[in-house]
Amino acid sequence: MRPIEIKTLSGLIDKAKGKAYSLVRNGIAMANNRVPSMDEMTSYLGLTIDDEFVASLCAGCKYKGWPFVKRRYLMSRSRGFEIRYGPERVVETIFLNCFGRNGYAQFAGKLPKGIKFGDPPDRVRAALGKPTSSGPPTPGVQGDSGGWDRYDNPHHRVHFSYSEDGGLDLIMLMLARAKSRKVPKAR
Repeated sequence: MRPIEIKTLSGLIDKAKGKAYSLVRNGIAMANNRVPSMDEMTSYLGLTIDDEFVASLCAGCKYKGWPFVKRRYLMSRSRGFEIRYGPERVVETIFLNCFGRNGYAQFAGKLPKGIKFGDPPDRVRAALGKPTSSGPPTPGVQGDSGGWDRYDNPHHRVHFSYSEDGGLDLIMLMLARAKSRKVPKAR
């Protein structure tokens, strides 16, 4: 059964489809067909999915959710991102994927300070400075991890995940208040 909440979002998406105007909020303009930069995506954290700005971004996104789980997802595999929101319909986490990760195209928006997917941790750290926290490579059920770096800001956190071969393959933008899962320690 499809949740009622999607009808509201669909209405906003239908209004946004086909309009060639740009939405502007906090000095950021976004054309309907342009993939925003990572910095612009960060500005969506804390907005509701019913916000016209978010709804325009999510036009054509696939919905994923289950009745017994509080978190819901809006996915755009072709544009390389996924948005997670909670029961209050507030955008909590945005996942930016590299090419081929879980069937996603690579996120086409601009990443900050010249970093690129596939960059090793030392390249990311050289561009962004010392991370707030880091984790070592760990073996996992769904494949080995090449470690991670996290940068904390008052409004949000940016989590960089590295693949087994050490290249950047996932960026998670999270509200500062959102709980992050603990990464199990290697044994």
